[in-house]
Amino acid sequence: MGKRNVLLVTHAWIFAGLIMVYVSCGGGGTSGNEASFTVKTSISKSEVKAGEEVTVECVVLDKSGTALGDTQTSVLVTPAEGIAVEDHLLKTSVANTYKVQCEAPSLNITDEEGATLVVLPSDPVETSAKLDPDQVEAGERAQVLCSAKDKFGNEISDLTFIVEASEGVVVEGDKVWAGKVGQYQVRCGLDGVQANEVPATLTVVPSKPARVELVVKPDYKAYSIGDEVTLDYKVFDRFDNEVQGVGASFDVPKVGAGVSMTGQNKFRFDAEGIYLFRVVLSAPYQDISDEKNLLCDQSPPTITILFPDRGQMFVEDASVTVKGTISDIGGIKEVLVNNNPVELDEKGYFEYRILSKHGLNPIVITASDLYGHSSLVTRGYYYSTKFLTVTEKTKVEDMVLPEGAMVYAGQKVLDDGDHDPSHPNDLATIVEILLSSLDLQSMVGALGPFSFTIPNVVKATLPIPGVDPGLYGDLEIQARVIGFRVGSPRDGLRCRDGGLNTNIAFSPVHFDLELTFILHAYLKAHNPLDGKDYIYPLLDPSTKTTTGLTIGTLAISLSLDIHKLPDQELYVKGKDFQAEVKDISIDPIGSLVVDLGSVDIFGQHINLGQYDLSSLVGNVDDLIAQYVLNPLANFLIQPLINLLEPVVTMLIGDAIKQVMGMLTINQSVELPPILGAQGTTMDVNSSVSSLLFTADGARVGLNAGVATKKGIDKNPLGSILRDGCIRLDPENLMYAFDHEPPLQIGAKYDLVNELLFMIWWSGMLHQEFDLSSMVEGQGLPIENLRVTPDLYLPPIIDDCNEQFQPRIQVGDAYLDLKFNLGNAEQHLGVWLQLEVTGGINASGTKIGLRIDKISFFQMEAYDIGGNMGDLMNMVVGALPALLSMAEGQEFMFDVPEIDLGQVIQGVPQGTTVRLTNLMTKSEHGVFVLGGDLQ
Repeated sequence: MGKRNVLLVTHAWIFAGLIMVYVSCGGGGTSGNEASFTVKTSISKSEVKAGEEVTVECVVLDKSGTALGDTQTSVLVTPAEGIAVEDHLLKTSVANTYKVQCEAPSLNITDEEGATLVVLPSDPVETSAKLDPDQVEAGERAQVLCSAKDKFGNEISDLTFIVEASEGVVVEGDKVWAGKVGQYQVRCGLDGVQANEVPATLTVVPSKPARVELVVKPDYKAYSIGDEVTLDYKVFDRFDNEVQGVGASFDVPKVGAGVSMTGQNKFRFDAEGIYLFRVVLSAPYQDISDEKNLLCDQSPPTITILFPDRGQMFVEDASVTVKGTISDIGGIKEVLVNNNPVELDEKGYFEYRILSKHGLNPIVITASDLYGHSSLVTRGYYYSTKFLTVTEKTKVEDMVLPEGAMVYAGQKVLDDGDHDPSHPNDLATIVEILLSSLDLQSMVGALGPFSFTIPNVVKATLPIPGVDPGLYGDLEIQARVIGFRVGSPRDGLRCRDGGLNTNIAFSPVHFDLELTFILHAYLKAHNPLDGKDYIYPLLDPSTKTTTGLTIGTLAISLSLDIHKLPDQELYVKGKDFQAEVKDISIDPIGSLVVDLGSVDIFGQHINLGQYDLSSLVGNVDDLIAQYVLNPLANFLIQPLINLLEPVVTMLIGDAIKQVMGMLTINQSVELPPILGAQGTTMDVNSSVSSLLFTADGARVGLNAGVATKKGIDKNPLGSILRDGCIRLDPENLMYAFDHEPPLQIGAKYDLVNELLFMIWWSGMLHQEFDLSSMVEGQGLPIENLRVTPDLYLPPIIDDCNEQFQPRIQVGDAYLDLKFNLGNAEQHLGVWLQLEVTGGINASGTKIGLRIDKISFFQMEAYDIGGNMGDLMNMVVGALPALLSMAEGQEFMFDVPEIDLGQVIQGVPQGTTVRLTNLMTKSEHGVFVLGGDLQ
């Protein structure tokens, strides 16, 4: 009962508070068996959005209008779907207009009028698009129908939609269209509202044919001869959508005119050209067609160089304009000359100016067409401000270059202090050999006799009984040279400015002497009969003996002024001659007997008899030492000294002349073959132009030249000259020699290039060379390699660059290559321009060419045999590697010995000398070869 009271009170309180709501809602009608009671319906909201809740209040009134608080009521909603009734709470979901009625079942009454509840859709959560029609032709428009729902599925009207579509669809208000075939999504969106968008699918199909495309398979920019193509076609509408099922026919070139038909709609190219193929659609689209010009172009552009010709040389004007034409059936894309683009005129002609450098100037022209084919041609020319003219009538005398070479002979070459006559490797030894070969005795002639009188040296008493005469007088000693010998000479040569200082020692000098001792004496006797002294002269009694006089050392010193100027004779003059004699001795005389003869004394004939000379004159050896030895030595030596001064001057001068004669050559020599091929004969002419002595050695300038007979069909300007190296050379260019090695030979590159020119001129290089051994073991599939060069320009060595580094250059060289590749013989022709660092090299006793590194290489190759096919690219690609095998290679030959006996008179035959420990260097146009003499 307590709970029910609470409800009654509550209902009474609510009833009093809802009188106004009752009136406003119009409630008040009642149906049922209890007519004295009515039930009234009131709702908390008359209009809500789906999802909102509404509270229903039911009031039961009696007749007096008093609310009955304890009567049970319920709620009835019509239509029943869309609202969930939970006691007196309404939960809305479906948008609609509902009638809400309260009823009191226990009183069997219902509020007939009830209350009206309007449920509106809630906020949109989903949009949907529909198309009318959903399939259209390309370009045709479709209507877009948009709708929206809330989360309960209630459709929402009166919304402004935004139509959106996939890429490729054009939106025009509420209509859409697309040009490309396909399926597209179309959506309806709401501005500022995030809602799930359910798209519609627009299907676009092709429209009517608008064009046809001729399809060629394979589709190349250019075709080669023998390539085949198959024709097909595709039809497209005006939006480039392919249209299926449309018939067509082909118009093709006349079969046989460069094209062959090999199958249905299939054709083969038999010749280069441009061929027109055409496709036409069948009716009713016969006005729609397409055509293509198919290019058969397997050849690269044709490059023709009009100027310069191959093998040209240019002098004076350094500006050379390259002229040529480029042609290609498929059109030219790009032309480069030495990597610089050039423009063609309408006929394909071009010009390109080159400012020449000294030596090789390569020209590399590349051209590419529009279809990936490219070609390359090379050309090279030589430029200098001066050439030495060479013609078929040129003689070796015409090729002589003034001071083309110079020899430096250091002190060791003049005198190394080791004088071995079996290995005369210096001038001093040669002079010693020449001195030893002189017959000085015959040159000096007869010496003596020399007479020396020793006065009053004869003093003796003869044992004559009864008389005892005294012997008095002078002793005359006569010396006659019956032979003399000069010991081995030893000389010393020392360089000085302007000549040589010479010291020569002969040890010993021995004279064989015949000595005659003559007594110029008289007897003095005393006659006891008259007491007078009487004089009785003797008849110059004499005696003879032989002995030897030895001079331990005869030393002379001489200063020689020596020089030679161009176009003048060799000048040799001695001065400051000095001689010194040391260690004079004479062999002991021993015992000498002299017969004094007979004399008449006081009427008696008396035979005086024989006496030991020393008993008459004293010790003979002492007398000779005191009165004869030194003056006799002077008499003997002076003629020799008088002879030696001019002889030594002449001898050294002659020795120098003969050594210079070694350098004076006018003869033909046989050059050895290269790589087993044939050699050639070369005329060599050289002569000494100058000779200058300084304190460190001698410099011998040579006029030199070489020549060969013409053996090629080329007509060049001549042999290239540096001529100042286009002003790169320093002023007053001189031969520069270091002090070591002792013997150095400098040759101007003008002379070296003359030598290379003449080797080329002779045709020695224009022959087949077997290079098979070079490719063995190199991993190349090439065998039996033979190369026949045809050089349009001679090889040269050029150092006219900023580093003055010698470089071997060859321009416009044609190589005819034959080799085996696989099981077939191949034949290639290669034009190349080549520059390698290197030059003349020497080591030990060998000299030749050395190739260090290829610094520039360009070539063009041709398949002369015509059977290389796809192997051509491989072989051409291998050629640089093949050439690179020459890097580090040396082509050397031995420097021959020189038989001095053949060139210097007085030196025994077979006495040889050669250069060893060879070295080379290069500086400012001069190549220097140096070494030791052995």
